[in-house]
Amino acid sequence: MQRELQYCSSFPSEKGVGHNDQKVLVLAATNTPYALDQAIRRRFDKRIYIPLPDLKARQHMFKARAIFVHLGDTPHNLTESDFEHLARKTEGFSGSDISVC
Repeated sequence: MQRELQYCSSFPSEKGVGHNDQKVLVLAATNTPYALDQAIRRRFDKRIYIPLPDLKARQHMFKARAIFVHLGDTPHNLTESDFEHLARKTEGFSGSDISVC
């Protein structure tokens, strides 16, 4: 990480979003925050926890993908219980995981 910060600050002629050379903004995201070292986690001032989708949210994602993306106007035999079954089978999946199904 230190090398990246030095690399970013080695171009004084290239200005980013701001013109303050005193601070560096680090934006990070992970699906496995527990895998990060505690020393790294405490260096981030603000943490936003976004939980995994619950059963109803996953069910809605599958329905939306079936209607708007893959199936469109094509008739299908999927019932509410089919969507619920898919949602139950995908417990622990993120929205990103479901979107590539």
